[in-house]
Amino acid sequence: MLDAPVMRAASLDMPYPFSTILEEYMVLNSAKVEATLRKLAEF
Repeated sequence: MLDAPVMRAASLDMPYPFSTILEEYMVLNSAKVEATLRKLAEF
């Protein structure tokens, strides 16, 4: 049995944008992974 909920750290499920601003929002980066791991560590 899992102690914490399953969490997903991945790029958003959407078509790849042409805008670099939207691209930075959509693509997975180290800050998003770190935030997910910190939430998971709280359990």
